[in-house]
Amino acid sequence: MIISAGNHDYFYEKSLYNRVEWSPNVFIFRGGNSLEKIEFPDLNTIIYGYSWDRVEIRENNLFHDFNIEEDNDFNKILLIHGDIGTKSNYLPLNLSSLKKIRYGLYSPRTYSQARDYR
Repeated sequence: MIISAGNHDYFYEKSLYNRVEWSPNVFIFRGGNSLEKIEFPDLNTIIYGYSWDRVEIRENNLFHDFNIEEDNDFNKILLIHGDIGTKSNYLPLNLSSLKKIRYGLYSPRTYSQARDYR
């Protein structure tokens, strides 16, 4: 199980994410200023993700120095909460920038509706 915390359940020191002893098969993206990745070599897959660490994120700098080329032989999935567009209080995600990164699947939403934006 992989958890990407969003704006309503963001990751912080006293959040439930830090107070529960999770099963070894649970991975929680820890938030911060950059994307994290989990590798599943037996599935030839890498999942990149991000957890919020506050209620609002008005600027998105997650992809500025991000290089996905190093993982060319793997299937790539991006798990992130955000709004498609450039003006938002909820991690604005520029769709054309996301398409340049070339993930196999990305479903960025602040609402509970996953969509494939390929």
